[in-house]
Amino acid sequence: MSAADSIDSHLVRVPFEALKRAAKDRKAAIDEASAALECAGVLPRAAADDAGMTDATPPSSREEHLSSLDELLGKLHGIKRKLDDVSAAESQHAQRVATRLEFLSSIGPLPPKDVVQWNRQRLDLMLVDYLLRRDNCGAAAALVARLPGRAGPQLTEAALFGSVRPIVAALSDLRDCGPALAWCAENRARLKRLKSKLEFKLRVQEFLELVRRQERLEAVQYPRTHL
Repeated sequence: MSAADSIDSHLVRVPFEALKRAAKDRKAAIDEASAALECAGVLPRAAADDAGMTDATPPSSREEHLSSLDELLGKLHGIKRKLDDVSAAESQHAQRVATRLEFLSSIGPLPPKDVVQWNRQRLDLMLVDYLLRRDNCGAAAALVARLPGRAGPQLTEAALFGSVRPIVAALSDLRDCGPALAWCAENRARLKRLKSKLEFKLRVQEFLELVRRQERLEAVQYPRTHL
């Protein structure tokens, strides 16, 4: 991999990883639907007749079956909504990957001349990423507006950083670890794979906040429950 390729690889890494997570979410939803169907013991009509579910079935038994089917139907509707959300997310991530690949293709290989101009768009994107990480979203948005074409927002992680801003604000302004801990719970498998200590550090911080507020009983109980 060349130096330029190593610099450009981050452009497709984030949406591609998001696309992989969406595929895992789809599989989890399908597995959930399969488990619900198996648990409900859904059977074909012929099998239901063989099992004794005939017209002579007592009314109480029929009501139980109808209640079970209503419950199953509710679960399947919920799973369908999850799959609809996953499909929309997959479409967005796939579009971002395609847009970024087209952008890299349009830049082309390193030319023998005009190297500064060839690198300008790369530099702009790197600056946008830096500004977003520094929470300078206004400056980042202004720089994105300078990018050629209408694909500027698709080439940056402004939406990703925007989604975590409330979590950062809660930590910095309110000293509230709740939103960050909720995010850790949603991404626990990924954090565990990365051997991240983020959740542990947040738990320690929450304990320290209890001590700071002089909530002694809660502070004594907290490490026993969470640390």
